[in-house]
Amino acid sequence: MGYAHQCQSVTYEIKVTDDFKPRCLCAHRVLESLKPEVEKQIQEMLAMGVIKPSKSKMASPIVCLLKGKEVKDGSANSD
Repeated sequence: MGYAHQCQSVTYEIKVTDDFKPRCLCAHRVLESLKPEVEKQIQEMLAMGVIKPSKSKMASPIVCLLKGKEVKDGSANSD
């Protein structure tokens, strides 16, 4: 897995209104056959610094999409 265009760390501030409430979206179910690959990619991105652990009240779920023949048989194996 390669990330050709990694950006440098930037500090910024997001201004919100006084009535802003953080949202934490519900997780989507990940197929059991995809879980090892999802975990592998998460660990790779953590190791490369692409993502980092967070305790933010804002959260978005990951969405896994199958491509090609995997869509027909539901397998997570790539050719």
